[in-house]
Amino acid sequence: MKSIFLIYLIITTNDSIAFFAFQSKNEPLLYITYFFFQLVYLSHIYCAANRTIYDKKVIKK
Repeated sequence: MKSIFLIYLIITTNDSIAFFAFQSKNEPLLYITYFFFQLVYLSHIYCAANRTIYDKKVIKK
């Protein structure tokens, strides 16, 4: 539940920063923030997937 809320927070923050960057016509800022938040988002998914795999391995032992 905590990770879902965190991902939601990241997405909403990304949207607000992207909107601000779009309004100010600052394209490098837009690309940098988008790339950074995509990276964070993907790393969270990767960590969550690894944790479930790890849990399954521990349960089997």
